[in-house]
Amino acid sequence: MVLLAHIRAEFMTSQETYGSPRMTAELNEDGIAVSRHRVARLMRNNGLEALQKRRYKKTTDSDHTGPVHRTAQTHGPTGATAPGTARR
Repeated sequence: MVLLAHIRAEFMTSQETYGSPRMTAELNEDGIAVSRHRVARLMRNNGLEALQKRRYKKTTDSDHTGPVHRTAQTHGPTGATAPGTARR
């Protein structure tokens, strides 16, 4: 049970992102000799599941050959009206 307390403390310190390999490395650095399989079993049995951070996903394809909407043609990248095309 003392080992589980160390695992939970390290898990919270890592903001719930450390899985069993990194958790084992951290515990071994702290002087606690433990195997990855034991840490994985304890984490699994106690519901400690590592969260993965979301990766950035580009959602705009600016390099395409399709037609451009007319508002994008009259307005620049800042949204300002192009000279000679002022709205009334």
